[in-house]
Amino acid sequence: MIVWSHLGIDEVGLRIAFSILGGLMIGSFASQLLRTLAPEALARQFFASRLTIWFSEEAIAFRSRYYDQPVVIWRSWQGQPVKTQFHMQPDDEAKAFASQLEDSKRLTRNDVEEAVCIELVLSMLCQTATSPIGQQETILRSLPIAPVQAKDVIKIVMVLTAAATLTAPKPHPLSGYVRPGFDIDMN
Repeated sequence: MIVWSHLGIDEVGLRIAFSILGGLMIGSFASQLLRTLAPEALARQFFASRLTIWFSEEAIAFRSRYYDQPVVIWRSWQGQPVKTQFHMQPDDEAKAFASQLEDSKRLTRNDVEEAVCIELVLSMLCQTATSPIGQQETILRSLPIAPVQAKDVIKIVMVLTAAATLTAPKPHPLSGYVRPGFDIDMN
């Protein structure tokens, strides 16, 4: 009230018009400031996709935007152990999207070009197939899990690898037991 009387504006309509105009000017300035100072934080809050991963001794399961239903990976298949590893690969989908962006959206383009895809790599020995030199072949399968920014992917892969290791089934305590024998040098 003091501001309006100091400016000499007595009409209520003019007060409302100037208040709206001032609010719009402050809002446009604040929105530009937020876009330049915190683009990543806003994008993570408004456009983030949720990634959920469960670990147990029997399986690893995850829910990702790449699949309609949750994916369950059993830690053993037909009595054979399945080895699981988390890896990172460049995200081809993000690079294709970045090539279509205009140069005016350079900040967005840099974020998209640096996107990396976390993958779960499964491997196990195949009992039926052998290589030409007589060794068993290894079966590999890679499942994409989620796109992540390059600066965060190493931390996420470390946490996922640690969780997979901590929940892996423990080997039987007598499985590595070596029977004592005779030392032929002592006889």
